[in-house]
Amino acid sequence: MRETELNRPENVAERKGAVRAGLRYVFDTPPLWIGFMMLAIIGTLSYNFAVTLPIFVTRVLHSSERTFTLLYSTFSAGAVVCSLIIAHRGLARIRHIILGAALLGVTMLLLAPVPSVGRAPIILGGVAALVAAALGAWASHRYINNAEAGLH
Repeated sequence: MRETELNRPENVAERKGAVRAGLRYVFDTPPLWIGFMMLAIIGTLSYNFAVTLPIFVTRVLHSSERTFTLLYSTFSAGAVVCSLIIAHRGLARIRHIILGAALLGVTMLLLAPVPSVGRAPIILGGVAALVAAALGAWASHRYINNAEAGLH
């Protein structure tokens, strides 16, 4: 790495009320507060798969580590595929974020009563794809808005 080619931002002196001003800006800008609220909701309700998926496999599906591996692999593959689609197509509109979040909720509700291992990978792949869709579209939307505002 050549340090001379790095673009380092200048240090900004701390100002009183800077955090409050930043929060006010977020809540005054609809794409930002919608994105942050959805990130908080989706993150709270769906990013606990590392804890809930093993419990789901052992207590609901009455299965083993092999099934957990299959389900987690399906979850990962769904996330990768959807992330690549979002990156390729540039799906970064608020409606994509809201649609992805709504479909995420639907697929999670479909996953909850699944009684067999046969259906779980299909639904879990959809859950992962929609997590990636909602959060990927939100991140892309933020990046595009920042680029248009000259923040990148």
